[in-house]
Parts: sequence; C-alpha cells; structure tokens
Amino acid sequence: MTTSPTNGGTACPTSPETRSCSPASSPTPAPTPLLSTPKLTVNWDYMVPSGVTWFNVSEMPLVHCEIGQNVEISWSNTNIQHNVYEVYSFSRYIECDFNAPSTYRAAVANSGNFTFTCDSMGTRFFACSVGKACSKGKQRVRVHGIDSRKTK
Repeated sequence: MTTSPTNGGTACPTSPETRSCSPASSPTPAPTPLLSTPKLTVNWDYMVPSGVTWFNVSEMPLVHCEIGQNVEISWSNTNIQHNVYEVYSFSRYIECDFNAPSTYRAAVANSGNFTFTCDSMGTRFFACSVGKACSKGKQRVRVHGIDSRKTK
C-alpha cells in the first residue's frame, strides 16, 4: 500500500508513523519549534503523589510535544535509583523489554536526566529498567510528537 502525494509531496510507502518517507540520503536539520513552546519536563520519580501510600495508576500520562520542542526526563535526589531506556515498539514498551535494539539513554543513578528534541510526528517510548519500575507502570512514558499546524 502506498499513500497518495498531496500538496506537491511525494508518495510514502507503508511505514510506521514514526518514520519519515524522505530519502535516507538527505538528512534533515533539527526542526525549529513550530510554536513558541517551553521545554517539557517529565518527573521521572515514581508517579505516587507525596504523602500517599497507595495510588491507582498504570503508567505516566501520555506527553504531547510539538515538533522542535525539547523534552527532558529527569529525577533528582531520589531514594530509589533510576535509568532511562528508549524502546522502539509498543509491544517492547508494554513487555518492558530492554534488549537490543533498545537504547540506553541515562545511567542508573539517584539523580539524572535525558533531554531530546521531538523531531517527527509519532510516538516514542521510554522506560526505567531498575527493579519493577516499568512492569508496575510507575516509570514508563509515551511521548507523542505533534504538528499543530496540521490540526485545524
């Protein structure tokens, strides 16, 4: 299946939504933010509100970022160590599968961060491999790149 070109574009072959149909030989520069948007920060400590001993949450809320916007996953002086992996499919995200081709983005520590730029539309998946953080859903997040110019 191939999509039809529009607005002077070229047809895209069937591919995951996170892949660009641009030729691989022409690298694209980092996009500039489409709107004036501040950096998004994801608090990578466990998603249990301070002072609460039980909280019904299955994962961190979906984060939306504008193309060109920076997103930081960070934690600071936590009692529990954390890390950050990027996994490249929904099934690996749900299964907490950190084997290759997953990418280690931030080392195990009590404080740390990983910052990236949303450079394409689609979903990226991040999770912590320490203990049961991922399998309990407390430290995994989906970040969805959007282009608000295309939503009118």
